[in-house]
Amino acid sequence: MTTRMTRTNRAITTLATGALLLTALTACGDKNAGAGNSAGGAASGQAPAEQTPQVHARRYTHPVLEFSIAFPEDWNVKQDFETFAIIGVSPQEGDEDVFGENVSVVAQTAPPDMSLEDFAQLMYNGARDGLERFAPRGRSFEPIGEHDAARIDYVYSKGDLRIFSITFILLKDQIAYAINCNATQEEYDRYRATMLEIARSFRFTE
Repeated sequence: MTTRMTRTNRAITTLATGALLLTALTACGDKNAGAGNSAGGAASGQAPAEQTPQVHARRYTHPVLEFSIAFPEDWNVKQDFETFAIIGVSPQEGDEDVFGENVSVVAQTAPPDMSLEDFAQLMYNGARDGLERFAPRGRSFEPIGEHDAARIDYVYSKGDLRIFSITFILLKDQIAYAINCNATQEEYDRYRATMLEIARSFRFTE
């Protein structure tokens, strides 16, 4: 467990949305981890096979923020870790696996009367202005459970790594929730379905 969370601790990138200061946090590995890797994806030139989504064996409920989210049983999950309300990190696949693919939730009070669309724009602006080599990959709206959510797909650089991210944003009772899915370019196709399944398991408990 210590080894897995060490991957989380190596570096944390803070995504500030202007004066609002909601943080969408991405756990990154050692900046040298990407050395020697092709910028175009896997070394074979083909995307690795996408992971089959796993049946969620564990559901975690945050007692204060009144939400729950489910993770595969082999993921390492922590609540109230650093500035995350909750973060789950994929199992480590050998000593050279220094980046933990992850899904996290952060939450903070939103400005009064701010719409989901306006808040999503603040998040997008923060990513665009604050992340190295930020490139958008798509924006949309889709439900998470019974609640509307904004979705932002993007890619950015952290040291030698190229990070593919998906952020879902929800607003409820003047609290903004950001569900962040993160994987390296090389592993994104393998983990995308699993990360989305985790994110879409998010539910409000009240």
